[in-house]
Amino acid sequence: MLEFIAIFILLIFGMPFFGFYLLVDKKQEANRGLGLAVMIVGIIVWCMFGII
Repeated sequence: MLEFIAIFILLIFGMPFFGFYLLVDKKQEANRGLGLAVMIVGIIVWCMFGII
């Protein structure tokens, strides 16, 4: 059970970074819209948890 909680927390903290990776990587040109969406949702989730 603790493993799932740890994975969930790491996924939340990593969302904006993964979105930024999808935006800037040359190989991921088809996924730029997804990267922008993941980054925006990640920043909103960070604000909800009080990180920003």
